[in-house]
Amino acid sequence: MEDSRSNARLEALTQFTQTFTWAESRIVIDEYPILLTAAMDPFLTELESMNDGNESSLRLIRQHRDMLVACRRDGVDAAFSVALTDSSQLRTLAGQLDQLRKEGDHSRLARVARAAILVCLQTGATRRILDWHIELANSLLEQGFDDPRRVEEMIPVLEGIARVYASQPASRDWAWAQHNLGAAFAAKESGGKEENLRRSIEHHLQSLKGYTRTEAPLDWAEAHYNLGHRYNDLSSGDSVQNCESTITHFESCLEELERDSNREWWAIAHMEAGVALLDRVRGKRSDNIERAIDHLAKAQEVYTRTAFSSMWAMLQYHLGYAFSDRIRGDRSDNLEKSIGFFHNALEEPTIEYHYATLHQQLPPSAESESELP
Repeated sequence: MEDSRSNARLEALTQFTQTFTWAESRIVIDEYPILLTAAMDPFLTELESMNDGNESSLRLIRQHRDMLVACRRDGVDAAFSVALTDSSQLRTLAGQLDQLRKEGDHSRLARVARAAILVCLQTGATRRILDWHIELANSLLEQGFDDPRRVEEMIPVLEGIARVYASQPASRDWAWAQHNLGAAFAAKESGGKEENLRRSIEHHLQSLKGYTRTEAPLDWAEAHYNLGHRYNDLSSGDSVQNCESTITHFESCLEELERDSNREWWAIAHMEAGVALLDRVRGKRSDNIERAIDHLAKAQEVYTRTAFSSMWAMLQYHLGYAFSDRIRGDRSDNLEKSIGFFHNALEEPTIEYHYATLHQQLPPSAESESELP
């Protein structure tokens, strides 16, 4: 335990002292608040002794030590107030971008962007602040949506960018901000799930003002794909309309997606449209089932048993359900197909559906034929 604490303190101190600007050092303190504790003093002393005789290194270490002392004494903002007014730091920070991009160090890129925004605010360099906010947003997006804190930071940054482009709702920049806000709200853990989903839907709909089918067909398709998922996930509101919207958006995206170039998107859109059609209330039941079977069959072209065993098994389950309810065609033939699909699903050990659920779905005529316990 003590070793892990020591490693954490050493990591914090390394990050703090190896920055190229005071602005970035200020950001590091936010990331590593342990730097403001007395626990860091022995490490600073040891670091000085290790660099004894190296005047440039000692000078750097002592400057950072003095800054930490000032932070504890006067507060972080007061201690950095003068250092952040040096606008020459912006050139240094900008110079770091290309190398960090080449290295794919998006975490450090985000830190550099935060530091540049601080300097812009302190020096009044407002013309560059939008560029740095976009840089920050991109670096956060590149790191993904798996960290709730990152998502929470991402949203206000993107909202700020969207406000700048609010007067240009048909622009690609507006659409980009709205698209990513839609993704961020879908991943957001704080707040109510339904409210987050509705906010996500609102932003994806807004993105379609800039992502037109003629000028940005794949972006247009992705917006519809995301909207299909969001409406499908909604559990509040008008369930009948939510189902209609799910089908509409998945089928819209399929107008542009091609199987060979967007295989998994294409297959998932077909599967989700098919499942939604099985639940559809509006329209003729027989037509809905036929459309569902067609979508599910197409999804099987990608989700084969050898390549995607779990997804293949899920499709077998849904096809079994579709044929058990099928109105057109020979009833006994439909039931035989249904039984075959359900048994296929049960043979796949990686299927996500519980065995009992699948067994209950077997048509009554199949009960005596099943050798399963």
